Amino acid sequence: MIYIDDIKKLSRRRDPHTSKTAALFSRKFAPSHKDRIMAALTEHGACSARQLEAHTGLTVVQIDRRLHELRDDGKIAPTGMVVGKCIVYEVVK
Repeated sequence: MIYIDDIKKLSRRRDPHTSKTAALFSRKFAPSHKDRIMAALTEHGACSARQLEAHTGLTVVQIDRRLHELRDDGKIAPTGMVVGKCIVYEVVK
């Protein structure tokens, strides 16, 4: 079941219908994206979104969205380093 509140959280009021549809489908992919990012950070150590792109096959945009979610979940944290304008994250132990 789709709830209006779910759509509002994932898209802006002025977004076109296609963006709102894409936002709903993003929930389907988020868990596998997070798993791929966590696996890459565990295997390769601290990385930026650009570095994770090479390790995961995801785009920087996909990675950046999941990094914020993983940070909010307390699974990763910024290292304080920046590489090419990208924040470097590491797994929280």
